[in-house]
Amino acid sequence: GLAWLLGLSWHAAVANDVSQYFRSLSPTIAQCVATGPLRTNELSVCIYVTPDGAIIQSDDFKERSGSGKQMIMDLMLREVLRAVDAMRGAHKGWLSFAMVYGADGPRSRRPYPVIGFGKIHPAVQPGLLIPNPFFVNPRWWETFTDGLYVHAQTRPWHTKSAKGLFRGACGPGAKARFELLSVRDTEHLDVGFTKADGYDTVQDCVFALAKEHRFKRADAVYLLNNKVLPQVPQNNYSHYRYLIHMPGSATGSYSRNLQYLWSHGSIVLIYRHEAIEYYYQWLREGETHLAVDDTDILEKIRWVEANITLRKTLLKGARTFQRKYLSNAALVDRWWSILGPLRERQDTRP
Repeated sequence: GLAWLLGLSWHAAVANDVSQYFRSLSPTIAQCVATGPLRTNELSVCIYVTPDGAIIQSDDFKERSGSGKQMIMDLMLREVLRAVDAMRGAHKGWLSFAMVYGADGPRSRRPYPVIGFGKIHPAVQPGLLIPNPFFVNPRWWETFTDGLYVHAQTRPWHTKSAKGLFRGACGPGAKARFELLSVRDTEHLDVGFTKADGYDTVQDCVFALAKEHRFKRADAVYLLNNKVLPQVPQNNYSHYRYLIHMPGSATGSYSRNLQYLWSHGSIVLIYRHEAIEYYYQWLREGETHLAVDDTDILEKIRWVEANITLRKTLLKGARTFQRKYLSNAALVDRWWSILGPLRERQDTRP
């Protein structure tokens, strides 16, 4: 099953099959309604695409949480619609769906598509997942990651630091990050908090996590004394042989960090967690990445250091994954898998 292939706890039943999702909707799909059921505790809006291609979001978050995601999602959708229209022709009717901007993901079922970027509990959450807004737009993303890969080729394996890199914020959902940073190791790990997310200071955050999850005070003190570190620019990721992906800081859900890790000529280590994005269903443990946590990350790094065949497999797998599943064409295809059925089946009246 999927969970075994990934080496993580993701459930095979949530491979996020788009056609199966659309089979659960009526033959004629209703337009999104911006009142009533939409007004849940989800951070969500209706997005409408008019016959002339204009994009209307039913609510403007302005200074509220999610405003940044809303802005760049608008940029992504404009580029996706341009690409779809170029390939498939312009659509003459109205299209609409609910967009959930919260990191936790969709929580409710509706008679029209509910779309989000990740699910913190995928086995029980409804909805479809699409590329998160920080891909910006498919063409830009491919140009950006291709540039990272070209830059990475100037740093061959033997010149890289034999350490695992992680930098990220400390927030209320950063339990896994606390675990990783508590590992007493400097030979194999270069990991640290860079700032606080939802707290005044990193110190406040660390002590709050220690209290909530009953971590040892000694670990909290060790972390504050040794693991509050400066940010590392993305161009320098290729200085490291191992790049560590952690769940998000705010809720422990998805973190967009993973999408940036495949193009640096390094090996991707994914910390075991439940949350998913849409493309996780194609990850394969031992081919695209290795699954780790605080109990075995050092062992996994030593394993790769001693195994040239495994190293080559993982390096090739990371680059192949980027080109196959996170390319311009792949991002547009994911959107088309949703927009296509909507074009055919949605009630086109405004």
